[in-house]
Amino acid sequence: MYYSLALGQRIDPTRTSYPESLQLHLSEQLVELVVYLGEPSAEEIADVQTGALGLALVDAAPHCLFLGVRLGTQPWTDAIFEAHRTRHDLTGFIEQAGDSLALRVLLVDAQNGILVAWRFGELPVDFTDAIRAAVAAQLAATYDPDATSALIDGTYQQFPTSEALVRQFASATCTIAG
Repeated sequence: MYYSLALGQRIDPTRTSYPESLQLHLSEQLVELVVYLGEPSAEEIADVQTGALGLALVDAAPHCLFLGVRLGTQPWTDAIFEAHRTRHDLTGFIEQAGDSLALRVLLVDAQNGILVAWRFGELPVDFTDAIRAAVAAQLAATYDPDATSALIDGTYQQFPTSEALVRQFASATCTIAG
C-alpha cells in the first residue's frame, strides 16, 4: 500500500529502504510495475520515463507467472507473480477479458524509498488477456507452495538470466513505444 505517489516523496513514510527488485501488482483497473533501484542513474530514470518498454509473459501455470521487463536500454529483468499469495481478490481482473488495462511503472530509489520517476500507459488487449488467462489458471488450481518454490528455484537454476528465460519460454510479448 502506498501512502504517497508524489515524485520526490517516499512512497511509504514508515519505510526508508527496500531491496533492489521488480514487483508486479495486478488489480481490476491496473497493471503496476514497481522498480526498486539503489540511486537510479539519469539513464535509468530516462529509460523508465521515455524508453521503449518490452514485456514478456512466461506462464508457469498452475504455479506462477514470470513477467520479463526491459526498460529502454536496461537489460531484461523479471518479476514473479503468484495469484494465491496476493491479498487482493483477482476475480474482477480475470473477468474483464477483452479489455485493455492501464499500466503504471514506478521507479523508486531503494536506498530511501523516494519515488524518482513514473510512467503511465496502456497494455494491448492480447497481452492483458494472456496475463488474465495465466492468473485464472493459477486460481483454478490448488495452491502448492512447495511445488511453486521448486519450480521457481529450478527455473532460475536453468536460466540464470531473465533474457534467457524470456527468449526460451515467453508465450506472449509486447513492446510499448517510449
